[in-house]
Amino acid sequence: QSVTVSIVGPDGRPLRYGAQREVLNSVVSVDSVGGFYAIGGTRIKLLDVLLVLVLASGIAVPVGHQTLAWLFRRYAQKIRDQASRSLLTASESPPADRPAGSDTPK
Repeated sequence: QSVTVSIVGPDGRPLRYGAQREVLNSVVSVDSVGGFYAIGGTRIKLLDVLLVLVLASGIAVPVGHQTLAWLFRRYAQKIRDQASRSLLTASESPPADRPAGSDTPK
């Protein structure tokens, strides 16, 4: 198989250069990607894996953030409910040193 590298010349016409086959799998060829990348556009599978990882992270971070915020809100509400219940229970029962019904000291 022959490998040809094509670039646009100064006059706008394509210039073609012969290359060795190993250039297709070389990390050095990443420079040719130049700001645009399509999955499967090169034979370097690491770039495909990295692109998928970046896309998955971009989705997972906001979803994880919203999920954690929701869970912490539920937990905080549960603690607030327990605290208000314990305050209501404490205000309804008489103190331990006074019997029920004796509000005035003797």
